Formats: sequence, structure tokens, C-alpha cells
Amino acid sequence: MSPAADISTIHRAILESMGEGVIFINAEDRLAFINHTAEQIRGIRAENFIGRHILTIHSPASAERVEKLLCGLKDGSIQQTRRVIEVKGKYFENSYYPIRATDSTYLGAVLVSRDITEKQLLKEENRLLRDQMGLGDAFNDFVGTSQPILQLFQTIAAIATLDSTILITGESGTGKELVAAAVRQHSKRLNKPMVKVNCAALPENLVESELFGHERGAFSGAFSSHRGKFELAHGGTIFLDEIGDLPPSAQAKLLRVLQDRTITRVGGEKESAVDVRIIAATNQDLQALVAVGRFREDLYFRLNVITIHVPPFGSGARTSCCWPNIFCGALRTRWGARSPGSARLRPISWRPTISPAMSGSWSTPSSGASPSAAAGTSCPRISPPVSSRPGAEPPRPGAKTTPAPCAPCPARLTISSTR
Repeated sequence: MSPAADISTIHRAILESMGEGVIFINAEDRLAFINHTAEQIRGIRAENFIGRHILTIHSPASAERVEKLLCGLKDGSIQQTRRVIEVKGKYFENSYYPIRATDSTYLGAVLVSRDITEKQLLKEENRLLRDQMGLGDAFNDFVGTSQPILQLFQTIAAIATLDSTILITGESGTGKELVAAAVRQHSKRLNKPMVKVNCAALPENLVESELFGHERGAFSGAFSSHRGKFELAHGGTIFLDEIGDLPPSAQAKLLRVLQDRTITRVGGEKESAVDVRIIAATNQDLQALVAVGRFREDLYFRLNVITIHVPPFGSGARTSCCWPNIFCGALRTRWGARSPGSARLRPISWRPTISPAMSGSWSTPSSGASPSAAAGTSCPRISPPVSSRPGAEPPRPGAKTTPAPCAPCPARLTISSTR
């Protein structure tokens, strides 16, 4: 064996033993070498494709992109390129590199495919964890001292360790998502993903794809396969908010998941097992929807294993006596005030929801502004002006009327909220 032949044999053996898929394309864009790993990744046999055009191992939808890439590699405008693709549930990073002779003559290009499935799944898990970190400690974020709220906490603690499906009911903005987070916080699935889905926000033609995933070519624009929310939540919890707005076709598939714990991607035939705890929430009367045919009765009974009802503000079950301290505490965190202090709220007609209260706008009135102008007619004031207090002396003519701050808060605060 000549030294050149010996080197060629060694080079081929090295390429064949690599854990990455390696494909060499010659100057005429034809496949000249495909190693064993590349065969496994793409599900092909090298002898059937050697000598054929590179486009034969790509989908028709990517033909224009690949041709532009090859032109860039040939004229030197592209030195290398990377692209992540999904093949049969695994993620690969495809990298193209031009190969040139010592005189810079273009000899071809090499395509290297690296398995980055673990890295990609970790990125997705990190994203989900970042979303979950915004919830903080579930019980600390849920405010209330009344008996119904304390009973709600006891219910959450009692059922969290179970693995049953839960249906949370209550008016919009009463904290149903916080209840779901609290259940998950005290469950055995705490260290697994929690995927949140707003069923009302999903376009009707994409609901099934978002929930259950789709295969490449399942519909127009599906250039690659896609993992659905149930696959992302595997081993953890999925929170289906506004479940009453789920279209009938998706209701049928969700029923199948609840019965068999399996999913089938849109455009696919293979069933995949999923291990998820389902927590659904709605502000609608599902029994009424069942009566008019807008919600499946069998799905309703599958979801209604354990029901938690979140009481609204307007029912009197959630007292507002703790809100001033909550607001002052939030301001202390935001502005660096030294202590939250106590406060007095003048009676107003609160909208029965937690959302406007917790997302209220905070401001410091400009100097010289009158108390009524600063606070506004629809805003609760932290403390009334000194002159309005019982037994206070009237101000001297020409003197400015300044509201007293929350003792011992160092500044006057104004809270805006929705009635």
C-alpha cells in the first residue's frame, strides 16, 4: 500500500469513527462521502446517495436556501454557517464549511451534524424555569387573611401531593394561576417543568399544533417538526387556562390524553406517552357550556375530578385590610423606602379582581399639587390631608395644604387603581 493510499484509508477511518455526522459535497454540489453517523441521523444508506445532488437529502422547501448557501460558500461571501434542525424528536446543529485547495480553488464543502438534543432541552427547561421564577413563593404571592382564603390554602396543601386532575374556577383576575402555581409548588412535580397555556389566546387553526405538536409537512409552513406543550411538560405540570374556550377538535384530543396519557402530533401516526399533571382553569360555567353543546360532557367529567373555587373580592371573602401594607411594601422594594408603614384607605367601590390592585400605577405627585388633584377622585389615598382630620386646626391663609405621609413612611404615596 502506497503512503498516499495509506493516509487516505486512515482519513476515511477517522471520519467513519466520528460521533458527528459528516457529509462531503464536491465542487459540482454532489455527495462524495457520507459517514455512518450521518446515515443514522438522516435515515439513509450512503451507497444510495453517493453521486447524487446535495438537494436530494434536503426537503423541497429548503432547496432555495441551500442553493444560496452553496453559492455563498463558493464565492467566499460565506465562511461558515450553522442551523439547528429537529429530526425524529432530536435536535442537530448543521454546520457547512467550504473546502479549498492551497491556491484557494473551491473543492467542495463539508456538512457536519452535531447532536445537541440535550443542550436544546436544557435551554427550553431554563426558559420554563425563568418563567416560573416570576411567580416566586406561591403562598406569599397570594394575599388574604379571611376564613375562605385560609380554607383555600388548606385545600391546596391537602390536594397538592395527589396527582389528580384539578379544575380551578373563579372570576377573571381572582388568582387562579396563583392557585395552580401553589399546587405545583407543594407537589412531587416541583422540580419538573410547569408549562402554562392560555387556550383563549391560541389561534383556532393552530391550537392542536401548539398543544400536541406537529410533524414536518403536516400543513403549509410546517418546514420542521414541532414539540407541543404536552411534550414540553413531560414529567411535570401543564396549566390550561381558559379551558372553556378550547375548540371541539382540541377537546377530543385532550380527552384522549386524559384517558390514555398519550398524544399524537398533527400529521403524525405514532402515539407518544406523556406523564403530566393537568390543571385547568376557567371563569365560565362549564356545565352551562355542556348544556348548549359548546363543551364535551365527557371531557368536563374528566377534568372535574377535584374542583377549587377561588372567591372574588366582591363577595366579602377577601378583606382589603392588608392591602395598604402590601402596597407600601411594594413601594419600599421599588424605591428603597426604609419601612412600609401602615395606611388608611377611604372606602371606594373595588372591582372584584386581584389584577387591577396588584398592577396599579405608582407615582409621586409633583410639588404644589393639591391633594385631590394628586390622588384623583377614583384612587385610594394612603393618608388624608392633615386639614381633613378630625380635630385638626384649619390651615393659615396662604399656607400650602400638604397630605401627611404614612407614618413612618418618608414620602407621600399615591396609588392608582381600577374601580
